Amino acid sequence: MPPALHHSIMRSVRASIRPEAQGRFPNLLRWLPAPTLAAIALVVGLAVFHRSHSQQPLPPAATVLEAGHEIAQAVPGAVMTPLTEEWRKLNQDLDNTARFLLASLPYPAPGNALEAEF
Repeated sequence: MPPALHHSIMRSVRASIRPEAQGRFPNLLRWLPAPTLAAIALVVGLAVFHRSHSQQPLPPAATVLEAGHEIAQAVPGAVMTPLTEEWRKLNQDLDNTARFLLASLPYPAPGNALEAEF
């Protein structure tokens, strides 16, 4: 390798290292505005949200509970009938599964201690 080429490469390497070592503070200034603007937007959004909701008073708890009771009483049987049928089918499936598993177990040998318990 010719000495002039080596010298040129080394000069380029040193030049590329220097600006980065001196440029750490400008990098901070370059990305700092974005998070700052995001934080300001968040604070403004929360302030607007808080003002819009703080003007409407919350109903008393008794009113909410009473409304919930009225809704529960108003649900027609037509809505609950399919759910009841599905619950019955689920219980039937569980019973059939239990019967299948018990039928697949081997019977205890005669004179076994388990036989005496049943």
